[in-house]
This record gives sequence, C-alpha cells and structure tokens, in this order.
Amino acid sequence: MLSIFRQPYSVLEPTPAQIRSAGLIGLFIGLFLLIFQPFGLGEWQTNYKWLKILGFGGITFVFTTIHFTLWPVLFPKFFSEQHWTVGRAVWFILLNILIIAVGNFLYLGGLLNVPFSWTNLFGMIVVTLAVGIFPATGVVMLNYIRRLRNYRDSAALLQPVGSPATPNLPLPDPNSQIELPPTVEFPPITLIADNEKDTLTLPPATLLFIESSDNYCTVYHLQSGKLQKPLLRSSLSRMETQLAHYPHLVRCHRSFVVNLDKVERVTGNAQGYKLHLLNGELEVPVARRYNETLVAGFDRPHAAGVTDSNRGTVITAAGSIDGVRAAPAGIGNSVYRSIGTGGSSVFDFAGWTQRRGLESFSVYWGSVDRHNFTDFLDIGGRQVATVAGNALPLANGNQASAA
Repeated sequence: MLSIFRQPYSVLEPTPAQIRSAGLIGLFIGLFLLIFQPFGLGEWQTNYKWLKILGFGGITFVFTTIHFTLWPVLFPKFFSEQHWTVGRAVWFILLNILIIAVGNFLYLGGLLNVPFSWTNLFGMIVVTLAVGIFPATGVVMLNYIRRLRNYRDSAALLQPVGSPATPNLPLPDPNSQIELPPTVEFPPITLIADNEKDTLTLPPATLLFIESSDNYCTVYHLQSGKLQKPLLRSSLSRMETQLAHYPHLVRCHRSFVVNLDKVERVTGNAQGYKLHLLNGELEVPVARRYNETLVAGFDRPHAAGVTDSNRGTVITAAGSIDGVRAAPAGIGNSVYRSIGTGGSSVFDFAGWTQRRGLESFSVYWGSVDRHNFTDFLDIGGRQVATVAGNALPLANGNQASAA
C-alpha cells in the first residue's frame, strides 16, 4: 500500500499557472470567510471588517504563490520529473497548508493585538496537520488515479509508426501487384552549433531524438547500427528551428525533440506519455502541452490502421521540382504524395475506422488536370464516386507551379 507514495506523479505547473491557481485559492478563502463568517467571525466587531476578512485570502494568495514558485527554483533537482512522486506531492501540499495557517495565525494576532504564544502556535500547527493530511492525501490520490487511467488508456490507442504491425488488421492480397510503401525523400540533417563552426550531418532515418541539458544538446542517433551521443553547444529551440523541414521530428518536451518514425511503443503513467525507442532501451517523456502534437504526429496517413498500396512511380516528397512535381499551394514544408504518370495510390481506412472511428475526411489535391482521378470505394471495394481533376476550380496540371 505504501508503495503508491513512491509512484511517479505529475510535476508542478509552470509559474504563470501556479500564480493563477494561488489567486483562485486566495479568492475562494477570502470570499468563503466573508460570506459565511465561521470561527466566530460573525461576532467580531471592528472597522473595515470586510477588508480585514479578505486579508486572510490575501495572505493565502501570497504564501501559496511563494511556496509553489520559490522552492522549485531553489531546489530544482528535488522537484524534477525524475524524482517527483505521489508522496512528495502530498508532503508539498501539507507544507503549503501549514505555511498558510502560520501566516493567518500571525495576521489574526496582529489584528487582535494578541501577544505571540509558542503554545498557541504549536497547537494550531498540530490541528492544521491533523485536519489537512486527509484531504491533501485524498486529492493527490484521486488525481493520481485519474491521470494514470487516462494516460494508460490513451497510450493503448496510439500505434507508433515504428511499432510492429497490428495483427488483427487485414493482410494484403498476396496475388496483387503491390509495391513497397513509398519512401520519404528528405535531405540529410545538418545541425549547427551556436559557434556556427561545429556541425553534425546525418540521415534523418538515423536520428532518434535530441535531449537538451543546460547549454548543450545531446544528439542520439545510429551510426552503423550503434548508438552515438555527440554533444553540440546549442539550445534546443535552435535545433528545433533547424529541423523545421522534417515534420516527423517534433518537440515533445521542453528538453526533447523526438523522431516519431523511430518510436516503437507508447506507455503512460500519472506524469504523462512515455515514448520507447531502440528496443525499449531509450525512453523519452512527453510534456502535457505537447500531447496534441504527439497524437497528430502518430495520426499521419501512414499511422496505424491506414494501409496504402501503390503502383508505378509513387513517392512521398517535400518541396517542388520544376517539370516533375509541385507541392500543393499553402502546405509550406509539409510532405505530400506524388504520383507519376500511370501510377496509382490506394488508401484503405478500414483499420483506422476499427481503431478510432471515421465519419468524414478531406482530400487536399494539387497539380491536377483531366488526366487525374480520385475514386472513392465502399468497404466492399465497390466504386461509389469518382472526381476528375478538371472538375476542380483552377485545375491546370502545371508541375512548374503550385497553382
């Protein structure tokens, strides 16, 4: 039973969020005391009584703000994600309650001109801890269970690109003439350090993730099948900017950029998602603010449940080449499917529907003319609709522009 206090727990919110929470707590305390006036406050006769009562809320706000913002700055390792547990969260909340109680005790003594007494202070501390330990523990436990369940359930629905194929999805017809899935044509990655001299160039497919620490970034990548971890003096934001043309390399944490194509498994605990790479030897955390980025990255067309088969010249490309292919207008550096003369590409959403449900989808189609067609088939393979390229506005098939 006590082992639950050693389980990982969600780290503290950023400072602005902590200040907002402290403000709401202080406002609640002040209004509660003003409206209900418990503990004999209703019989208290004094000038500016309402303002003095709201002062208890002000004390609560000030001490809570200091408590939740100062200690993590003074002791960052103690509050780090690797060390933050359920037990530490309970202790931290109890300490906040105790500090608020002491602050309000001194404030009340000043209002009433009551001489300070160590006996009264000690008695107040004992009562505060006795009363506060149960709700503090209960709140943390309930939040831990809720987060653990949510992240575990959500992680089970995420099928990374690098994971083994899902066994219950239908297998392709062995007699069909299906080529291998198209490869993404991305240029080599070149990472440049702050001094503009130190560089690292590597194929995108070999990069696992980048981790920042202080003013340095560690680049985890494979070379001849072996894990390499060179250091570059640079901020992670600078590295992220240099990776803007690679949509599968995404920021997932304030200290990590990860290659989603190399993620083999996703798990979850009360702290959030965990990404597993290199046969489970490496683990990358996902901060809550990047959850949507992670899900969107795994929901790319080649993610779990969407199968595609191709004939002829079919590639997944980025950018345009005059006279060969043109990126659809407005997609920036995003990748797109390019189908050569006589080629075709078929996307099957049956597995996706089984896994997540699918009610509608959109197609962004560029560089089309009367020679290009999109057919829509039902689950039985019967054609239910077809759209010719020349039926679209402004269709000109011009491969020299993205019109």
